[in-house]
Amino acid sequence: MRIARSNSEKGFTLVEVLVAMVIMLIGLMGLFKSIEMLMEHNLRNYMREESVRLSEERMVGAKNLPFANISSYSTPRTVTRSFRSISKPFSVNRTVTALSTTSQQVDVSVVWTYKGATYTQQVSSIVAQ
Repeated sequence: MRIARSNSEKGFTLVEVLVAMVIMLIGLMGLFKSIEMLMEHNLRNYMREESVRLSEERMVGAKNLPFANISSYSTPRTVTRSFRSISKPFSVNRTVTALSTTSQQVDVSVVWTYKGATYTQQVSSIVAQ
């Protein structure tokens, strides 16, 4: 026995389903790419915040030293910070410039690299006796 089909039957053809799947796939790929970009920007901002914290810590440490003991680093110090299961090295340098016999300028710079680009955070302060 044969079942007769009429032309008025409603439904999707295989081609329509494939086209819909391709459109959804393109949309999902765009969504995943935007999530990847957001995560990358978030990580870069977190590293910048960490460099600000690190430079402020080093500046406060320098200000807590006796005036005669504040000196420049002979070589940059490497500090490793861990976040999101990633260990990232930061290079910290402190430069002290005498302004007068009773005051000096202290510059702390933190340098790090991310995806081939080099970033720098610098904090300056004047310390008086």
